[in-house]
Amino acid sequence: MGILDFFKHKKIKDNVFGNIKYDNHDTWTGKIMFAPVGHEVFVYVQGDVTGPYKESYEMLHELYEKYEMLLSKINSTIFYNVQSKINGDYLTNMDELLKCLKLDELYIYIGSKIDLHYGFDETILSGDYVFTVHMEKWEICNFSFSH
Repeated sequence: MGILDFFKHKKIKDNVFGNIKYDNHDTWTGKIMFAPVGHEVFVYVQGDVTGPYKESYEMLHELYEKYEMLLSKINSTIFYNVQSKINGDYLTNMDELLKCLKLDELYIYIGSKIDLHYGFDETILSGDYVFTVHMEKWEICNFSFSH
């Protein structure tokens, strides 16, 4: 193995996470079709050089099963936290705001932690906002917002 091989990112085709790339530290990245939202999302999962950790598969499977149940809490958290941060009429009504949101990224960490990154659906409303819902053991434990 030459010195330049260290800088190459290992790529594999995973049965669950599809075509993913290792960052040479502890994370695999790729894109998956996330059925509960009906579109592809970027996914970041912890693992080692051999692939994602077993817990990552289990967490994704559980998220598929629980996403609809969690959605009302997620939506309320986003609406409550952003209505005062962005100017616009669409923030006065949760239903209108939620029509504009789209799940873009999913981070799965060991220790039953997941981050869900939402942004605006550019076909409805433009804006470079990221709303992150941090979950631990299926409970929302934090929220962050960036622009």
